[in-house]
Amino acid sequence: MRISVVQMNPGAGKDENIAQARRLIGEAVEADRPDIVSLPEVWDSLGGDRTVRNANAEVLPAKGSNQPGGPARLNRKPMTMPGRVMVLGRI
Repeated sequence: MRISVVQMNPGAGKDENIAQARRLIGEAVEADRPDIVSLPEVWDSLGGDRTVRNANAEVLPAKGSNQPGGPARLNRKPMTMPGRVMVLGRI
């Protein structure tokens, strides 16, 4: 089993963080062909004041509800598909 650990420099911009994670995961998959890619604990949003942190927060759907999650959760699904790589992060 191969595992890649991704180091990021996330900021308060959630969309930028998601784009950065996608790019770094793609680079890790291309370079190392891992089975698992691990993201930092707060990869999707770090920094900002309380208002920014609350705006970036996501409510997880109830187990078994089949409800969609927020942008970070939805963006993980496509990242798991190429080469059957599992992506691990806070969410």
